[in-house]
Parts: sequence; C-alpha cells; structure tokens
Amino acid sequence: MFLYKFISGGFGLTRLIFLIVLFIYSDIEAQQNLFNVPSGDITEKGHLFFQHQINANDIFQNNSTFSYGLGKKSEIGINLYGLDVQKKTGQWTFINNQNNYEQPLNPQLLFNFQKAFEISERFLFTLGTQSGFSLTQRQREDQFIYFNYANFIYSTKSKKIKWINGIYFGDKTYLGEGNNIGYMGGIEYSVSKKLKLSADAIYGNNASSVSVIGPCYFISKHIALSAGWQRPFKNSRNSQALVFELTIL
Repeated sequence: MFLYKFISGGFGLTRLIFLIVLFIYSDIEAQQNLFNVPSGDITEKGHLFFQHQINANDIFQNNSTFSYGLGKKSEIGINLYGLDVQKKTGQWTFINNQNNYEQPLNPQLLFNFQKAFEISERFLFTLGTQSGFSLTQRQREDQFIYFNYANFIYSTKSKKIKWINGIYFGDKTYLGEGNNIGYMGGIEYSVSKKLKLSADAIYGNNASSVSVIGPCYFISKHIALSAGWQRPFKNSRNSQALVFELTIL
C-alpha cells in the first residue's frame, strides 16, 4: 500500500523519508526470496525485513513483502502483491484483474509465515504459506488466496552455493489457471561478499510458472539490488519480463 500511496501522491514526502530512514537504520536481515522462490533465510527474532520486486514489460507489477522475526527459526509478515500500473495515453494507471483466472486475481493482501527446521549444519527444511485475500470486487468465495510450500535447502561447506528444492500447492486465485501443485527450486552462488548470482523456477503451466536468472549486488551492508530476466514455461499464461528487486537487510 506504500507504493500505491506514493505513486498516487497521497504519501507525504516527510513520511516517505521517515520510512526509508527507519528501514536503513533498523536491524533488518535475511533475504526471503531469490526472485520468486523463498530462500529459506529466516528473519532474526525482533528484526524486520523488507523486499520490493518490480516485473516490467508492458505492465509494471509491484510486489512488496514485510516480515518480522518471531524467534525459533520462524517469521511472520504481510505481502502486497499484484499492484500493477500501466502507462495509457501518457498517464500511469492502476489496473487489476477481477474478471477471469487466466492471471491471478489482483491486487492481493497476504499474510506470510515461514518456519525452518535445521536437519544438520548443511541441510534445512522449511514450511511456509502466503495466504490472504484478493482486493477485488469478486464474490467473497473467490477472494481467499493461499500458496503453501515445503523446501529442502542444502548449502555447501564454504556457504558459497545454496540449492533449494521443494513443492508448492496453491489455488487459482493466487496462481492463475493451470496446475495447482508443482515443483519449485533455485540456486544461489556467492561470487564475492558483494555479488551473488541467483536462478529460480516455479514449474508448471499456470500464470505464475516462470524462471528467473540474474545477479544480486550489495551496494551497502544493508541494501541489495537484484536484476533478472524472467522467462515463462511452455503453456504458462505469462510473458517475458525484466525483474528488479530491492532488498533492505
């Protein structure tokens, strides 16, 4: 909702500066997603996390994630997904989907929860959900949204490489029409302390089934910028896009 108010001019400059300062100087850690697949990193107890992603083609899709560490390798938070804008006749216009399931109904207000279980020094098992409501004019029975997942995560001894393999289960309100259960996975390679290379994929033929590959660069201890190229899987109701991601650590 921050982005919506900012673009529409309803978010005052003073409040915007305050929010930026709050994030930069708070103890914010973890990286929840590589691009679309949860990385398995859990926000530490009492700390905050923020990530904003833009998928850009003819439409600019905005997805924001806020999380708070609960301790015992668990976190909870709020997501605002599918806040889409498009330039028409020289003006930026907010658009939504409330008519069909070829694409997910949007925008969406979701609550996220993730819990990690440490199997060994190198193996981690995570369970998570992103569940909530579609902010559209559809009937109430169409509004509830859920996306659940389970991941096995392996990190090499040097911590330079992280592998993620798991499954997801969601509904058509979140995923769009197509399969509602499938494989998701990713890999992260640390080139240096400042540069990481990431690739992830949500496999299937639904509108959320895409793969993304690209670098993540830490411009400071607390701020990372990522950029990637999104490609849809065959028969997926999606399109190619450039992906930009801001993570405040």
